[in-house]
This record gives sequence, structure tokens and C-alpha cells, in this order.
Amino acid sequence: MQSFDEDGSIVVPSPAHHEEDFKRLVMLELLYTLDCLGSMGEYVEIFAPALKEDIITTIITFLHNKNPAVLSHTMTLTSHFLAHKKFSFSLVEAGGADLLFTVFRLQQAAGQVGLLDRSLSMCLHGFASSLAVIERLVVVNADNMLSAAFALLSSPNDRARQNAVVFFSLTLGFKAILDYFEKHNGLYTVLNIIRVGNHPKSSAQRQLAQDACLCLRQYVRMQMALVTHRLRRKLAQLNHPSNRVSNAVPALTAATAASRIPARVPKITWSKAIDLDDKTHDANMVFYEKYRFSATSGNSSNSWSAATGPGGGMWPPAAKLSHLRGILVLLEVVAMMCLVMHSTDPDANSTTIRIWTAERAQFCLDSLRVLTLVVPSLAIEVCSTEVLLDGGSALKQLGMTILLDIAMSNNPRDSELVRDALRVFCNCVSPPHHKDCWQHPYKDIRQYTLTARSMRTKKDDQLQRSSVDTVDQASSTITPNNCSNCCPKAKDDKMLRPVRKLARERNAIKVCVYLLRYKRSVQNADAIRLLSTRALLGLSRDRHISQILEKMQVGQLLSDMIRSDPVLEENADIHSALDLISHVTHRASNVVINEATDPTVRKIEKASIVANTKVSYNEDELLRLIYEHLVTKGLHHAASALVDETKIPVERTRKVSVVAEAQPPRPDGTVVNGGSLSSNIKGSILVKRQADVDYDVQSTVLSRRESGYLSDTPRPKKLQRVLSSGSIVPELKNVHVAGSTQHPLKIFRPADGQAKSSKPAAPYSQSAFKAFLKAA
Repeated sequence: MQSFDEDGSIVVPSPAHHEEDFKRLVMLELLYTLDCLGSMGEYVEIFAPALKEDIITTIITFLHNKNPAVLSHTMTLTSHFLAHKKFSFSLVEAGGADLLFTVFRLQQAAGQVGLLDRSLSMCLHGFASSLAVIERLVVVNADNMLSAAFALLSSPNDRARQNAVVFFSLTLGFKAILDYFEKHNGLYTVLNIIRVGNHPKSSAQRQLAQDACLCLRQYVRMQMALVTHRLRRKLAQLNHPSNRVSNAVPALTAATAASRIPARVPKITWSKAIDLDDKTHDANMVFYEKYRFSATSGNSSNSWSAATGPGGGMWPPAAKLSHLRGILVLLEVVAMMCLVMHSTDPDANSTTIRIWTAERAQFCLDSLRVLTLVVPSLAIEVCSTEVLLDGGSALKQLGMTILLDIAMSNNPRDSELVRDALRVFCNCVSPPHHKDCWQHPYKDIRQYTLTARSMRTKKDDQLQRSSVDTVDQASSTITPNNCSNCCPKAKDDKMLRPVRKLARERNAIKVCVYLLRYKRSVQNADAIRLLSTRALLGLSRDRHISQILEKMQVGQLLSDMIRSDPVLEENADIHSALDLISHVTHRASNVVINEATDPTVRKIEKASIVANTKVSYNEDELLRLIYEHLVTKGLHHAASALVDETKIPVERTRKVSVVAEAQPPRPDGTVVNGGSLSSNIKGSILVKRQADVDYDVQSTVLSRRESGYLSDTPRPKKLQRVLSSGSIVPELKNVHVAGSTQHPLKIFRPADGQAKSSKPAAPYSQSAFKAFLKAA
């Protein structure tokens, strides 16, 4: 096609211009070819032909090119092929990975900033997808890789920064990378990215903020893994036979030595990765919470902690986060989730925004959980930090209020957020416990129940007697700890008292009691109810809160919750509820377990037996017994009035009394001529008769008893108390039960003077009484 100038004449291109256009076309063809290969590089079918054509040598050749466009497209091609682990190892062995970082450093030194940022960040993301490749890169030359990654954290390209943050999120499990991250203030950079990401302007910035929260969580998890590793090594050292003999350190428990603490804990290799997945992290948290106070020498004053800084100071990661106001940054992210939960704007509450905000909040709550567990003193800072809410208003909320707002979410999709918020809240209100403490949260429920039922020491008996005799005095002398059987570590929790006071002012009791009935999520319902119980257990250490819970009858609610089946069978855990019941009701734990864990069916059957038992008696016999009782007590006028009104045969009764006085009583309470007349212990004229109590149980209950269902059911305590209680009718001759006559149960009630006799007296009968009168 011919070109014309302004005058309309034909312009003939010069040979130099024609050559320039040709070079530009060749460059475009090369770039398009690289892009085409890169787009197919992730497919497995393309990988084998590419290796056959020596793709690695081609990439290294193009990396020596000086053109930034060729370098950028070559790096993009490399990032796609890094999806294959074999290609990654081959590239590292051929020196291509080191060449990538060298080219980037030269471009940065030449002032060409930002040209290769995104393509190199994609390569870093590809390397980080395989920990084995990162391990090889750390061994070969880690400084070039880490310096390039840190330079990308401050890149003007959002996608480049995002890939760099993801790289550190995946590789912080290496001790060498963690040390480099801390040495170059990587925590400060990540916190700044999180703070700026609270107000994203694009989807790339939103994703960058989410990845930064993930990176911070991985950093905290790695620090927690190091603390747990130090604790394991210390416990293994103390458990060694030579150290136990020399230092007089008692051996650890069998469960500790067998399953949780190996005989030898290897050291952490700086070039090996540590697992930071959810399962491993939860195991580390449980181990640290259970054995944090176990790694002490024989001298109790010589305390050792795996999470102390130089000179016995605060845990270094927690101290650094507190210095950088990291607690405030984390609470700001959680507060944004509160705004989304209460927002009525459909755009702000869309599925994409909600998922993004919920994931960020969950990452931050996980970090807060670790910090408050390892450093309990941070609970005050977490709960009392004021957070400025978004939306242009000057309204501020405390961290305690933010946690409780998250816990009160009504959306079933927020069950994991509710669980994580309760975990942080439990750490803030509950003191740390020794592993042998009665109220340790991870104490085995079987060991808990057996210990509570078998250990009936003198101290427990004295506590029960003193609780009955001095109820009024005990209410005024209750200590703020409100835990007599707890370990000394948990008793010394003065720093948590302001937190409990703040929780009481912010309606934390109402929230926890409400969550005891949480059933919105099947997967997390049991965990949420358990955490609510633990939170109430920690709050009940305050005597004011304990009194409030007692007035609210939380003990009855927890008893019903224990007897009901869990939502998921594998989530059954009740000993925290038992502890809380004993706290609120001020009863010993063994009594609480016997009452709360008694099967509901057995209690229902006991109540049904008592309710369906109808007792009848002979009226003449009852009146004669009343008359004899009045005469014995010297109430002759009342006895005469009874005889005049009821017309009972008085002469026979008097003769019986005289004859009974003349004959000596036997040990079983009978007289010589037969009958069932018993004498008083002091030898008075009082005549006692045994009551032959015959009652029949309902046919439905009897059928179940015949089937063996109620074969082990003991005598109902309520019926026993009714029959043994002192009343104006203490003795009966015959007691008949209305209903079925099958399989009557004979109950012989002893006389007052023979309450503990091993052999019951013979029952009184009409024929024996007549024979006695004839003999007289």
C-alpha cells in the first residue's frame, strides 16, 4: 500500500525504515511465539515434546538477551512450565533459576524498575508451589532469590506484590527464609499492606490484602511451631533417664512419654520446611497448652518457658507485633467483618465481598488466638484496644465488643468465625493451667470421670461439711479466683481480672449463655458450645459473675446439655461443663459428675415408679395405732376423744398393751406367743408393729423389668425418703398397692428401735392377734 504526504505526492520509504519495520515484525513474531508456548506450557501433553526440543536451553539463551520485552516474555514462559516439578529441578540444576534473579537485579540497577516485576513474581510463585524445589534453591543460593522477593514487595505493580506475598506465605516454613524475613523487617511491610488493604480500590488490591493476612498467619504459625519444638526438646531432655537421676526430676506420665513426646526430638534444619497446615498447627496448639508448665526442673522457682525473649522478656514475635501496633491492625480487619455483617447495602454484603472479608477476619483471628495463648498478658491489649470504625464516623469499639459481635453472628456460613472468635475470647478470660490441673481444657474425660469418682479424700469431705455448716460465712469470704482445686498457675491470674470485669460490662455472659444452644452449623455446633462453656468457666472465676450464673441457673442448663447427645458423636466433650457446674453451684466435682452423668432413662424410670405407685391401708388398724401412740405419749384426753368419735375397740388394745409389758422382749422384737409386737429400746409400754408393705408395679414397668431392662435399677431414692420420713402415721399393718397383682415386691419397714437390724420383724397378722387374745 502506497503512502502520501500532505501535498498528495507519493512517499517512497527509505531502506533504513524498511529494515526497521522488518526487525519490529521479527520481534513481534518472537514475542507471540513465546506467548504461544507459554500458554501451552502447563499441559502435560506439551511437556514431553518441549523437553525433547531442549526447552531449558532455549530459555537460558533468551535470558541472556538485552531486550526487556524478550526477558519479560521469557520469564512468563518459564513461569508456566514451572508447573512441572521435573522442569523446575532441571532449570535449577542448569543454573536458570539463578540467572533469573541475576537478570532482575541487573535491570533494577539499570533503573528499569517495574519492567520485569510481574513476570519474575510469577516465576517465584511457580517455584514456591513445590517445597522440594525451594529446598534446593535455599541450598544453592538463597540470597539472590530472597532479595528479589523482597524487592517485589515494594513494587508498583499490584499483581507483582501479590505474587511476592504468596511466595512468602508458602515458604515461611523454612527457617532460613524466616530469619531473612525478620532481618529485613518483612513483618512491618506485611502489616502496611494489610492496613492499606482495608480500603481496596480494585480486585487486585483486595486479593493482595487477603494474601497479606494469610502471610501474617503463616508467620505466627511458624513462630508457634518453633516454640512447640523447643518445648518438645526440653521435655525429652528432662525425660531422659540420665537427666532424671542427676536432677531428681520426676518422670512424665505414660501418655506423655509414649505418644506425644518421643525419646529424641531432632533439631530443625535451616534448609528443611516445617509443616504449617491446619492439622499440625492444631496439634502444636494443644501440645503447648497442655505442657507449657511441664518443662521445669526439680526446683519450682527455676521456671523455664519456651516462649520467652532474651532476659526473660516477652515472646519476640509478640513483642514486635505489639510494638508495630499489629494488634490494632488485626482488630481493624475483624471490625470490617462486623460492618459487613450489620450492613444492609446489597453491594457491600454481596457474596464476593463477604467471602473476602470473612477469610481475612478468620486469618486475623487465628493469629490473635496464638498470641493470646502464648502471651496471656496480651489479653488486656486485645480487649481494651479501641478500633475506629469505617464509614466516616468517629465511633470507636473495643476489641472485646468486636469479638462478641462476631460471636453473635446469625449467618450459618459464619460458624468458623464464631468458633475462632470464641477461641480468642477463651484465651482472654481463662488463665493457663498445669497439665495435671483438674480444670485443664484438654484433660481426658475418662480420666476426669474416674479421678472424680475414686478420689474421695479427707479434704473433699471437709469442704463438703464446711459448705453445709458455713454457707453464709463462705459467701462473704469467696476469693476472686473462686477455684480451690485449681493449680497455682491458674490462681495467680490478677492480670485477667480487668478483662473479666470488662466482659461483664459488655454482656459477655449473655452471649456465652446464648451460644450454649448454638445449632446453626452441624459441623461446628459442638465446638462452639464447648468453647462457650470454657468461656463461662473462665468468667466464673470472678465471684460476681459466679453469682450471676448461679441466679441464671446455668448449672441446670449445662446438666441438660450434658445428657443430650452431641450434634456430632466424635465431638463429645463434657468435663468443662462439669467444672462450670461445680463452680456455679459450689459443689464438689465428684457429686456433680454422679448427678450430671447419671443416664436420663434411669432417672425417668425411677420417677415413673414413684409416681405410679398407689398405697392403701386398713382404717381400723391406722386408728388403733394412733390411739396407742397417744396413750404412750400421755395424751389420755386426746385418746379418749378419739375412742368416743371413732368407736374403736379400746379394751382389746389395752389388754394387748398389758400383756406386751408383762412378757420380756426378744432381740427380733417378737413376744413368746407369736405376733409382731415390738418393744421400745428403753423398755417402755410402747407397742410397735411392722408394716408389711406390698405394692405392685405397673404392668408396663413390670414387662420391661422381665425383659431385663430394669434389672439393675436400684430402689428409688424418692420412695425411700417418703417411707423413712417421720410422720404422724409411722406404722401400718398391711399396705396394699392398687393395680396389677403380678410379682409383688415385699418391703419390710423396720421399727424405730430396729432401724439397723439385719433381720426384719415378723409382720403383724389378724390371726396371730386373735390367738394371742385367746391365750391371754
